[in-house]
Amino acid sequence: MPVDSEHSALAQCLRGGTPDEVAKLVLTASGGPFRGWSAADLEHVTPEQAGAHPTWSMGPMNTLNSASLVNKGLEVIETHLLFGIPYDRIDVVVHPQSIIHSMVTFIDGSTIAQASPPDMKLPISLALGWPRRVSGAAAACDFHTASSWEFEPLDTDVFPAVELARQAGVAGGCMTAVYNAANEEAAAAFLAGRIGFPAIVGIIADVLHAADQWAVEPATVDDVLDAQRWARERAQRAVSGMASVAIASTAKPGAAGRHASTLERS
Repeated sequence: MPVDSEHSALAQCLRGGTPDEVAKLVLTASGGPFRGWSAADLEHVTPEQAGAHPTWSMGPMNTLNSASLVNKGLEVIETHLLFGIPYDRIDVVVHPQSIIHSMVTFIDGSTIAQASPPDMKLPISLALGWPRRVSGAAAACDFHTASSWEFEPLDTDVFPAVELARQAGVAGGCMTAVYNAANEEAAAAFLAGRIGFPAIVGIIADVLHAADQWAVEPATVDDVLDAQRWARERAQRAVSGMASVAIASTAKPGAAGRHASTLERS
């Protein structure tokens, strides 16, 4: 039984039908702290801004992954592995309130959703007690209070991390491990102030595009570890290259003022 809130929700919703009745799975995403921002706006994001999630309280890396939508990309991969649904039948929709944790649409057109206030006590209690529920594990939705739930499409042009994860999953082999390892290196570099926020996903994309040799099924765990090691080294070189370019730019005569903000972000 999964503990992640989205996958716990899917497991609950899937009890409403048989496997052959499932049309698609729908993961919800809060959109993170930069929902509605443009690509230009993201150029100036600081680690402090990326660490402020609108609905969940998490550690720095998880919060950053949520801000970049990499976390949702990893959840798409997780959904495929847990439930065996093809990637083209796993959707992501932005739901800022984080009340609906995931949904399942069935072949007859009906959709079942799992709703509860954002609180990890519920999926944890369900995992421990499955298939029975734990009485009073978490607060329920209060339908006596006026509220609204919003849903909107994910802007994949500004936040391409989910589509990159989908592409890695479809490619197969060790590509999802490459995706994860490249992100860990790029995210750490951003938190250390070495690269800008958009560069995180840019580095993931560059590493994936150069990783064709890893799109084969691993024969052993060592193959997966080798893929991760290769991805980390490739990402580290990309980070070093970006930092060197930024430093060189600020060293040009008269360039200090123009490029100060670039150096700070790198």
